[in-house]
Amino acid sequence: MRVLDPSGSMAGNDGSGSTRIAAARKAVGTVADALPDGYPTGLRVYGADKAKGCDDTRLVQPVTALDRAGLKRAVAGVEPKGDTPIGLSLRRAAGGLPGPAHGSMGKRTSLLISDGGDTCQAPPPCKVAAQLAASGVDLHIDAIGFQVAGAARTRLECLAKAGNGR
Repeated sequence: MRVLDPSGSMAGNDGSGSTRIAAARKAVGTVADALPDGYPTGLRVYGADKAKGCDDTRLVQPVTALDRAGLKRAVAGVEPKGDTPIGLSLRRAAGGLPGPAHGSMGKRTSLLISDGGDTCQAPPPCKVAAQLAASGVDLHIDAIGFQVAGAARTRLECLAKAGNGR
């Protein structure tokens, strides 16, 4: 499950003369291109639908066989807008991953693509990652950060470490 941050801060400069959301779109495309055909993939976004709201997270594509073009189109269609409910989005992303009832007993991965800014703070992303990692399924939470330093970098590192990821 890809968890993309198109919150308001992603409209900021990425350090190379472009925006963070443009860099995130490129990162999603690179990841999608590297995945094998048919790889189970889904997409959740947060901060894309409301100017304010710590409940602003939605499933864009459920986990199904990889549709590279569809995934890239979906990512291209979101614009930076609102708040950053990272913890809530990670929790809901994990809930959208296939479980044993669907014949999936192997490793599951959530990939957070964000600038690490957090305007919601509840539930705490690092704590959510630790809870999910300890839930008895083989879940790994990885993070890709854009222009992250200080508290934002620490937050992404913490959730990746707590979530058995990188």
